[in-house]
Amino acid sequence: MKRLFLIVVLVMAVTLNGFSQFSFSVAPGIATNSATFGYKIGNAVPYAGLQVLSGGFNMMYTDHYQDGSEWVTEKNEMKANVNLIMPSVGVKYFAVETGDLKAYVNLAANKPMISGKVKYNGEEEEGFAEEIDKVKLFGAELGFGMEYFLSQNFSIGGEYSFRYIGGKHSEKDEYGGGEYYKTDISLRLVPTIAKFSLNFYFGGGDSN
Repeated sequence: MKRLFLIVVLVMAVTLNGFSQFSFSVAPGIATNSATFGYKIGNAVPYAGLQVLSGGFNMMYTDHYQDGSEWVTEKNEMKANVNLIMPSVGVKYFAVETGDLKAYVNLAANKPMISGKVKYNGEEEEGFAEEIDKVKLFGAELGFGMEYFLSQNFSIGGEYSFRYIGGKHSEKDEYGGGEYYKTDISLRLVPTIAKFSLNFYFGGGDSN
């Protein structure tokens, strides 16, 4: 059975090679930048992608007060950094074609992963990174866009999409004797995103 399955896969790969292309797309944006790599088969382009978002802040506060006959100045600093890495898998389907202009629907699922740390006067706060790791996030995206093919190997496109990001975090403190205090937090964000993309198609046959 395994040998038969392998033969079928090889036959499909050879058969589709003349009608398919590898694809690479980059989409610059204000909040995030993304890149995807896929395989175009007919009107469908299954792909995998990656988006990265990094942010942080510094806070310096000064306490100037009088201690007896002397003035004392104390300075404290807090630094925080948070990173969001979001791998995704999806499929883009060209539904309408008019000459070199193609309209498509894009559907993707992603798994956001968040990490970060906080430092107070140069010393890292213990437990902060562990608490972030406990946050479970998941997401999906539905987009509508168009690509204009300048050649069979290159196109420029624009897309408008709805992105869903949900998450949850649960924390339980046990006091002993069966007593506990539990906190459940849920998150839901549904932003809209507009992006411009550069799309490269190479290998195989005609992308049109």
